[in-house]
Amino acid sequence: GRSLIPPVDSTHFPCATWGFQDECNADKYCEWKQPKLSRCDAPTGCPSLNCQAVPAQYAGMYQCDNCKLQRATIICGAGVVSAIGGTCDSTSCKECCDKDCCDKDPACMWSGTPAECTRKVCEYTDKTNCEGDKDSLCVWDDNTKDCSKKPCAAIFVKDACLNKTGECMWDTGVDPPVCKSIPTCDGKSKADCIADPKCTHNCTSDVCRDSRCLYTTSATCSVDASCEWTNGACSEKPCTYTTQQPCDAAGCE
Repeated sequence: GRSLIPPVDSTHFPCATWGFQDECNADKYCEWKQPKLSRCDAPTGCPSLNCQAVPAQYAGMYQCDNCKLQRATIICGAGVVSAIGGTCDSTSCKECCDKDCCDKDPACMWSGTPAECTRKVCEYTDKTNCEGDKDSLCVWDDNTKDCSKKPCAAIFVKDACLNKTGECMWDTGVDPPVCKSIPTCDGKSKADCIADPKCTHNCTSDVCRDSRCLYTTSATCSVDASCEWTNGACSEKPCTYTTQQPCDAAGCE
């Protein structure tokens, strides 16, 4: 059986919701801590559920060992095994009540209205650290030089993922399920691929893939070595290189 954990508000869930490191650390109010819990203060609390109790509708049917946290949902069943390797708790940044205290910890930031101290998520200032985020939550924009959360992969709640209509899809083919970008070009015929400005046809492999050159201005297009601005639009440069180094630099295959 499944029991959805209600959100604190429209933007985030309780930290106890999360049973995996990446989904916990995607929430600026939460922080993944180890080792995992071995006991809970409340007699009905389950260490495998971040000390939440087995949902009332399953009480008497399943024990703590038969329940697990997965994507803002408590799942209970005879064959369910919890594999939680830590615990998701409120970030220590929330202990700071003013900017001076918050600024002393490089992992925290003072922001929002009203202002509060929260944990930094994808606030890197360089590409290497952004793309090397330990939870793979972040993406670097070469044009704006900004780091931000991935638009789909950093979403861990089914409804929030599906609300991004036309952009994200909820993939249940893996365990746990993931939110991923909807392929826009995979499977298109050569003619349809060439006709779609968002797609690029690879002559060597005869497959259609998403285009790398979707910039909307000449300035942003020109800074990408694999793109060129022609006829008022940005497109991929023809791959006519004869040596590997310039070919790789232009993003050719």
